[in-house]
Amino acid sequence: MKSLRPGVSFALICPALSPRAQTYCIEQGIDFIDLAGNISINVPGEFTLQRLGTRTNRRTGESASPVFPNVFSGRYSRVLRVLLEKPRAWTLTEISKELAAETDRIAKTFSTPTLQFAISLGAISKILSSLDEQLWVRRQGSSLIVPEPRRLLLEWAEKYKDRYRWRLRSSFETPNSLGSTLAEINSGVQSIVRGPYAFTAAAAASDAPFVDLDRVDIYVLPSRNDMKLRKLEGRPISATPPRLRFLYPYDEGVFLYARTDASVSRVSNIQAYLDLYARGGRDLKQADYLLENVIAARWKAA
Repeated sequence: MKSLRPGVSFALICPALSPRAQTYCIEQGIDFIDLAGNISINVPGEFTLQRLGTRTNRRTGESASPVFPNVFSGRYSRVLRVLLEKPRAWTLTEISKELAAETDRIAKTFSTPTLQFAISLGAISKILSSLDEQLWVRRQGSSLIVPEPRRLLLEWAEKYKDRYRWRLRSSFETPNSLGSTLAEINSGVQSIVRGPYAFTAAAAASDAPFVDLDRVDIYVLPSRNDMKLRKLEGRPISATPPRLRFLYPYDEGVFLYARTDASVSRVSNIQAYLDLYARGGRDLKQADYLLENVIAARWKAA
């Protein structure tokens, strides 16, 4: 329309636009007005009018801040794990069945029924609506897909950093007398922990070979065995063994799609990427390597 009538300004008019949709319109040079009072009109060389961040409360008629479920937090993030781990068209009920299937698979993998990934259909519906309103997913009839999984994962990683660093406050480090390799450490941890656990970050070494094992992070659930882990003692088996750090997950969903490689229980590559990204520093390069060579490669093959 702009190419046909260059002297005319066009604007999208609709009941409401989410913050994400507003940002997208501004980035694409799309003028808009919504009934909540958000407006962005830019006529080059003439004027610019912009007012953002308001939403009308239908009951009172007053403006209020937009409220959306935080799809990156807690159990809500389990839906993101499904969408990013298996990039294809999904329906609400298929996502629910996938979470139930993962619950069963993990129970067999770790020989424990402790982990339960299922969430209600109502919660899944709210999450999908939020993703849709923020333009992270695209609907295809009753199904939806993630058109840009890389952008969604990067957005999640940015928001995940603060959560990860906050959780580090409750983590604890111990001397390492279990072994210098992941397999040796895994064998030692397995003899102590009576429940699910999974290596993260360092476990990506099998897919990102240059990961430096100066510290090995392991997710465990709070239990009575923690005192045994905290009291690990003994002379290190090598001059510079990697230190061990045990973390409590912010949500059981960190174990979604965990697997056992070479006798080592490890988180999914999506979770490993989030943790590497959050650690920052040189781990950022390792995160990029994992994304480019493993995660994105699998997306392209899907």
